[in-house]
Amino acid sequence: MDDRPWLHNPFTSIHAAALTNLGELTSGILVVSYFGRGQPAGEVRTRRTGIVTRLGTVFMKKARGTVTCTCTIPAYPTEAGVHDLVVEAVHTDSKGVVVAKTEAVWNVKIEPITAKNGGGEQKQQ
Repeated sequence: MDDRPWLHNPFTSIHAAALTNLGELTSGILVVSYFGRGQPAGEVRTRRTGIVTRLGTVFMKKARGTVTCTCTIPAYPTEAGVHDLVVEAVHTDSKGVVVAKTEAVWNVKIEPITAKNGGGEQKQQ
């Protein structure tokens, strides 16, 4: 995230809300990127949805300049059901110093696609 004047708090560092939003966005990109995986041809297709149920950020240092956010995810579930995924987003400044960590808990639901829930006919390949 590039440093912009409108992202600053009164202390001339990047506002806590901006860092938290960056952490949620980055974790969401990672979680959603897994939605299309694990569905080989010939197997039952699944619908996957997710929503953040808990979000928190710990701030270690004032953030100034460009901030980069990277995430880690535990083993992504592939079986049907409701799963809680804890995703950690680490925010670093341009010098590589960790300035904050955001933890997002994603509630992910995986369900088979059927005609009843909008899937229509399954084609076998």
